[in-house]
Amino acid sequence: MSNQLWHQGWSGMRGALERGRKWMTWAEFDGLLRQCGVTLSPWHVCRALAANPPEKVAGGKRYTNDHLPMVAAYVERRSGNA
Repeated sequence: MSNQLWHQGWSGMRGALERGRKWMTWAEFDGLLRQCGVTLSPWHVCRALAANPPEKVAGGKRYTNDHLPMVAAYVERRSGNA
């Protein structure tokens, strides 16, 4: 089996697995927060999600859309104390 054939097969398999995924990586979640005008450090996001932390799989956290309202509430509480 050549390297090119293996690579094409693996890429196709990876794409098939990720098509129906309902979670985001940190980079995707952070990008979504920034689009909403929220810039928080990973430490602050971790504090915001302490009540319901994201699932950790293979060393990476899986953020979902359910985590967005929790971060928004954290930002609101934080700005009210300033």
